[in-house]
Amino acid sequence: MDRIRGRCVAVLAVLLSVLTACTTAPAASRDADAAPSTSAELPGHVDTGSLPTPLPPPTSDAESDSSAVAQATAAVTAFARPALDAETWWAELTPLLSPAALEAYAGTDPAEVPASEVTGEGWPGESASDYLATVFVPTDAGEYAVLLVREGGGAPWLVERISQVQTGTAEGEQIASAEPGS
Repeated sequence: MDRIRGRCVAVLAVLLSVLTACTTAPAASRDADAAPSTSAELPGHVDTGSLPTPLPPPTSDAESDSSAVAQATAAVTAFARPALDAETWWAELTPLLSPAALEAYAGTDPAEVPASEVTGEGWPGESASDYLATVFVPTDAGEYAVLLVREGGGAPWLVERISQVQTGTAEGEQIASAEPGS
């Protein structure tokens, strides 16, 4: 029995020394020049300092509508210049576009755009969300519907889509017909 007890004590002593070695690093293995450990290195810790601050929800009001109309008008003005060379046309249109529109309109030939000038004031249409706006802008080739998006309150409106609106012959309804890249 003493023999078994002695072995158990020896096994426990070995286990304790192994566990102690796992929890403390030997002094010789520490790097004197290394920076101290921070809480960012702990598993499960999220450093929220690098995340952007979320924008407040947008509101739909007269100022928002006016801003959307101005942005849509600027976009159609930049878009409706078929005589302009493609490089200049794209450089001037690009800052007004959303990331999705940048992809959709890349490679568009400005010579294929039917309109060549804005002919009047734009006006807001109905929108299903405060994050979206639809604005109609008249041109020498008819009206254009511009869909705009924004990320939140205080964020600028960006153009998602510019579509030429055609009047249907049967009932007089308006139909958006232009597709990106045309």
